[in-house]
Amino acid sequence: MWLAVLFVLGFLLMALVGLSHLRRQVRPLATSAPRPAASPAVSAPYPETTEKPLLEEIRVEIESALVRNGIQLQNFEVRPQGDLILFLVRSDFPAVPWVEDLTRRLQGIVPGVHVQSDPVRRMIGVAWEGERPFLLRFHPPVPVPVPEPEPERIRVAIIMDDLGRDRRFAAELAKIPLPVTFSILPNERHAAWTAALAHEAGREVMIHLPMQPRNYPEADPGSDALMVDLSAPELLSRLGGYFDRVPHAVGGNNHMGSLFVEDRQRMELVLSDLKRRGLFFIDSLTTPRSTGYLTAKQLGMPVAVRDVFLDNEQNVGRIGRQIDHLIAVAGKKGRAVGICHPYPETLEALRRSVERFRAKGVEVVGASRVLEREPAPAAALAEPGSG
Repeated sequence: MWLAVLFVLGFLLMALVGLSHLRRQVRPLATSAPRPAASPAVSAPYPETTEKPLLEEIRVEIESALVRNGIQLQNFEVRPQGDLILFLVRSDFPAVPWVEDLTRRLQGIVPGVHVQSDPVRRMIGVAWEGERPFLLRFHPPVPVPVPEPEPERIRVAIIMDDLGRDRRFAAELAKIPLPVTFSILPNERHAAWTAALAHEAGREVMIHLPMQPRNYPEADPGSDALMVDLSAPELLSRLGGYFDRVPHAVGGNNHMGSLFVEDRQRMELVLSDLKRRGLFFIDSLTTPRSTGYLTAKQLGMPVAVRDVFLDNEQNVGRIGRQIDHLIAVAGKKGRAVGICHPYPETLEALRRSVERFRAKGVEVVGASRVLEREPAPAAALAEPGSG
């Protein structure tokens, strides 16, 4: 009896002999091997009527063991090969503890089962007297190709400041096939209407935060602006009113404010409230001594800083050259922020620049997609603008 079992195990491990030889050697096992006599410890020979259920139970246990080893169902298949039941497994060869666990589980089903592992040939044989043996052949998994990450596209955000005064201009701006961000002055007559228009057109909305400039009152940021001599409660009250007048806002940038943004204490108060509301901040950089950018970074806010003012000169050709400058800055940094104003010349220059951005491979995006979220660098300065 045991000679026949050893014979089966021996040829299972001889992969060089081949499956055809294996089948020829296994076939006599079921017919010529003597069956053991019944004993109190071992049940009587399996009757013919239970052979298929037993094979099914062994097969299910092997499949369960493969799944427990993290091998997905689509990575193995069962192929009957004459007197042999062959498992083709697409996986690394299992470790010794897995083989030992499989042996214990199978011996709980058939006490006389033998499991033989051959890591060199990447095979595991399962056999017992009077039944068809199982052979598990492991093939290395097919490596999944990892696509090369596409280089991040150069991004430019264009923010149109001072909106909310002219509904016609806002409507024309919304028609330009560039996702220009609308920055709306909260105290203008058409602020809420402009915010609703921008939101419906899929444009991002920002609050153009009116702040005290250095040359106030010659330069007037408007009524209800944030002034350096206001108390903290009054500053927060005015700031809260801006959100009522500019719905859909996702961020803010300063309007004028060359004096206010140099006051770190007041900027921290204002920016902390923006952060609490989930907004980002873009420093318009109306003074090189602005504390806005670094304060926002230290507060952990998403932030960016203006790189180029596009229309300090209201000339279509000059604005076009400033757009080229913005593209060049973005090419060096990976992203850049341009700020412009509601002049007819600016609108025309933006219309003409649509193909220019496409030809340069530059993606114009909403302001929220050029924000910095990393620790603050030592300094961040660009050329100062008016305000």
